[in-house]
Amino acid sequence: MLKKIFLPLLLISSLNLSAQEVYQTIEDKYATCEKAYDECLAVCEETNSKSDECVVTCDEKLYICNSKVEEDLEKPSN
Repeated sequence: MLKKIFLPLLLISSLNLSAQEVYQTIEDKYATCEKAYDECLAVCEETNSKSDECVVTCDEKLYICNSKVEEDLEKPSN
């Protein structure tokens, strides 16, 4: 009787942990993009007086990075 209760609970908890790990990995990838964006702005503004150009350039890089994360999410996992 305990096996009938314990086994499904164990499976559910392990699936929940896997989902949390996947979600955390996705969040980490987006955070990496945001960090790269912040670094891009800092470096660009130090070397270039035109902050508008920096924002545009770094926005493009952020968009590309986020797009790659989204593409990875769409790929079927094996």
